[in-house]
Amino acid sequence: MDKRFCNRIAIGILILVLFDYGLCLSEKGRLALQKEALGAEEMSRGDGSSIVDVNRVEGVDEYLFEGDIILTDEELSALENESEGGARKKRQISSISTNWADNTVFYYFDASIPACAGNVPKCVNGGVPNPRNCAVCNCPAGYGGALCNLKPAACGATLTATAAWQAKKVAVGDAAITTTSDSYKTCVDWVKAPAGKKVQIRVTAMQGVNCNDGCWTQAIEPKIMADKKMTNSRICCTGQLNQIWSSALNPTPIVSYSIRRVATFTYQYRYV
Repeated sequence: MDKRFCNRIAIGILILVLFDYGLCLSEKGRLALQKEALGAEEMSRGDGSSIVDVNRVEGVDEYLFEGDIILTDEELSALENESEGGARKKRQISSISTNWADNTVFYYFDASIPACAGNVPKCVNGGVPNPRNCAVCNCPAGYGGALCNLKPAACGATLTATAAWQAKKVAVGDAAITTTSDSYKTCVDWVKAPAGKKVQIRVTAMQGVNCNDGCWTQAIEPKIMADKKMTNSRICCTGQLNQIWSSALNPTPIVSYSIRRVATFTYQYRYV
């Protein structure tokens, strides 16, 4: 056994003896012992291995509580009973949702709803058939129309890029909202380039935009990735301004959104 390891055990025994006989250490002595005597989890051999490491290598850690504690049969039984019979909630992802009555999940199938009978829409741009309506598709952000082949009509414009930078300013949101809305206000531009050219985008200014993780309150999202279903980098912080993004898509959707007040974004576009 390592000499330093033995010394630390001896120090621990000495402390137990002192307390057993009711002796008190001076503050100076207590600090000295505290400095010298490490906790059991910090003790290590000469090669730097901790007690837990040694137990794991030797294959005995699974028989020890927390990797380094030997329990009596009574202690082990008490822990097992507490774990099995206690009312404490076990670890879980979420406890917000309530259970169904009697822990039974009910499914309802409406026989009056007709099947699509093979009339599945030919969705494009990453869209998928809408299970509630056999005639239309559910579209990724930036695309609209029954087959996802159009720009969403609610807001935005179709822009034609040139070799020189051009600027576009977008305002999105609801001025009447002072907190958080139930849904996002969105605006989508499409930037087109000649065949064989790539669209480039850079965001140059933002107003009324919160910088936060995920940019979930307000952001502008140039859809530049080849997979049109993917969420692209959202821009909501000043440190992201003036970065040039080259797009794999032509046209390139530019999605602006806000779930709170009106946010304003200014971006530039061109082709290369």
